[in-house]
Amino acid sequence: MNLTLGDTEEIIEYAYDYGCLPNQLAYILATAYHESWATMKPIRETRATNDKEVIRILDEAYANGDLSWVSSPYWRKDKAGKAWYGRGYVQLTFKYNYIKAGRNLNIDLTTDPDKALETTIAKKTLVEGMMEGWFTGRALPAYVSHSRSDYFNARKVVNGLNKATSIKNHAVKYQRLLGKEC
Repeated sequence: MNLTLGDTEEIIEYAYDYGCLPNQLAYILATAYHESWATMKPIRETRATNDKEVIRILDEAYANGDLSWVSSPYWRKDKAGKAWYGRGYVQLTFKYNYIKAGRNLNIDLTTDPDKALETTIAKKTLVEGMMEGWFTGRALPAYVSHSRSDYFNARKVVNGLNKATSIKNHAVKYQRLLGKEC
C-alpha cells in the first residue's frame, strides 16, 4: 500500500478536485484498495479477464455455498446478453446501479458495461458515488467529515458492514500516508 500504486495518484487528484477532505480521501482509497484486490486499478469482480471467466468463477463459488449472502446469481447474463457483475474500483454491480451511475455521469453504461472499467469513469464512480450515496443511499460525509472519521460504519456507503474492520484499518494507513491527522 502506497500513494503511487496503480491509479492512486489519479484518484487522489480527482478526489481533491471534487472537494474531498483528507479523511474522506483516506476512506475512498481504502475502499478502492480493498475492492480492486490491492491493485488500485479498475478490475472485474474476481479479477477475471472476461465475462465468461467471471461467470464461471462466481457460479462455482455459488454452487459451493461460498456466497451465502447472495440470494440470486446477479452475475449471469440477462436476456440481452449483458452481465451486471462488479466492475471498477468500487465494484459496481446490478443493472440498476449501472443505470444510476451512467445517469449521474451523463454516459451510457448499459450498452457496454465494460466502460465502468475505464479509469476516468471508474474514478468518478468511486469518488462521486461514495460522496453522494449512489450505492446504498448513504453518503460518505455522514460518516467521515471535518469532525468525524467513523471508518468502520463508513462501509455502509458501499456494502453494509462487509469487511468493515479491514477497510477501516486500510483507511487509517492511508490517512498516515497522506500525512493528515483527521
